[in-house]
Amino acid sequence: MDTVTITIPPHYSVVAEECQRLNTRIQSFLTCRPQSRLPAWDYAELMAEFNKRVPPAFEKMVTALQMLGSEVLAPGMMPSEAEVDKALIELGQPIDTLLQFYDNLWQRHFPAHLNHGQHLLSAIIEKPLRDIQGLFVQVAAILSDPEASVKKYGGAVIPITLELRGEEECRAFTDWADGVVRTELVRRTASYLSALMNVAAGFFLGLLLLGLGRDD
Repeated sequence: MDTVTITIPPHYSVVAEECQRLNTRIQSFLTCRPQSRLPAWDYAELMAEFNKRVPPAFEKMVTALQMLGSEVLAPGMMPSEAEVDKALIELGQPIDTLLQFYDNLWQRHFPAHLNHGQHLLSAIIEKPLRDIQGLFVQVAAILSDPEASVKKYGGAVIPITLELRGEEECRAFTDWADGVVRTELVRRTASYLSALMNVAAGFFLGLLLLGLGRDD
């Protein structure tokens, strides 16, 4: 009787290892906020920093995820070690930018009567990072037990999807800004990111192809 064996492409293991590292890094930042020891934020300064760093990082992150799906994980792709490293670096860099902004955000407090806004702005950063954590966990689970994954998905080609949903968080911040802060800079920032997240709300990341062979 033939025995089905499952072969994982070598570069998948590299991707899985980096996904685990990034997942741990994200979790560390999101669960260990720094103490606010610096002077309170000036809103114009904060929103200028937000505009400068967050939307571009989000766009780069989406592009990097799409590249990872199409050029590294897609069936039939045999990327070189350098190509895999490049794809993972380009994914890690915007994630690091978002984490650094998140850390900076919490190093300085908001005025007491505007404290709620800090949590709402923080949620805009946290949501896509939590979504990506879910993706990393999915990839790790598939590669840690490929036999079970083949049974679960009914074949060796396994779809990997990711939805980045941030409309609710952006809307909450925009509503708060309209009702409390009422500055054009705050409204424009929130509206821009909301539109960006709507465009990238859901996309097909790629496929994992677990090779199947038979031992006689």
